[in-house]
Amino acid sequence: DGDLVIIREQENANPGDIVVALTDEDKNTLKRLRYNSETRQYYLHPENDELDDIYVKQLRVQGIATHVIKALK
Repeated sequence: DGDLVIIREQENANPGDIVVALTDEDKNTLKRLRYNSETRQYYLHPENDELDDIYVKQLRVQGIATHVIKALK
């Protein structure tokens, strides 16, 4: 919370990229893109370990995070 993220608008991404994506419920989320080679499916992985991975029926990437600006406390 409190970080500013700069996003480059684009529709494709690679595993490991932090992406802005639409979930199946048409909600935006900022997560790391991962690939499950067993199921051959891309999924969204949160940086917060308390949250679950998000598997979507159709991955819709809207952009990639290029920079994070953190506030000094």
